[in-house]
Amino acid sequence: MSAGHVTGMPLMLLVYPCLAFARDYDPRDFARDGRLTADEARALFATRLRGAIEKLGIIAKDGGAPDERWYWPAPMLLDFAEFPAAARQWWNRDNLAQIWAGAEVGDEDAG
Repeated sequence: MSAGHVTGMPLMLLVYPCLAFARDYDPRDFARDGRLTADEARALFATRLRGAIEKLGIIAKDGGAPDERWYWPAPMLLDFAEFPAAARQWWNRDNLAQIWAGAEVGDEDAG
């Protein structure tokens, strides 16, 4: 925490396995639609994501600095809206904190 504010939460975007992102924002799908430049792919991603976020009731303000406080929970909110049972099951795991802390190794990490 810094000055009463939670810091470092955007890093959650790097480790959270978002089902909505996996389904709707796979870069391979962009490639299948034709050759896109990086800027075109980014614009397409932004348009899709903006629509999904607006369905959650999060509306971007016009003008001024963007409010980045909601960026890190957005993938979780999308999953709870689109995949409520799977999201609830994942977040309710008893050992989730230990897994994220690296204290517990699953079968996929045994090698």
